[in-house]
Amino acid sequence: MAQLGMSIEAVYEATKIDPWFLDQLWQITEREAELRAAAKQQLNEAAARAKKVEGIRESWRNATKRENRLLGAIKGGATLRARILANPAERRRLSEQIKRAWRRPG
Repeated sequence: MAQLGMSIEAVYEATKIDPWFLDQLWQITEREAELRAAAKQQLNEAAARAKKVEGIRESWRNATKRENRLLGAIKGGATLRARILANPAERRRLSEQIKRAWRRPG
């Protein structure tokens, strides 16, 4: 009735159904609308909560990946340093490469 935009009196005039029953039906439909709205809000809150949890998990994963890359770079730097110190020819080659890079204009 409210969904159709009709008053209880208008429905009574059209159908001759007791106004008390029409009022009860109207209350049921109102309660149904409230329950649907509450359920929709709970679903939205649950989805937002799940999205937040996933974001936290993703940030942990990214932090772990960054840490692993950093550890790999440190380890890689250590092995490069060891190669340079152990091989004089490698040291000269890298030294020349660095000098050429510094001489290049902007």
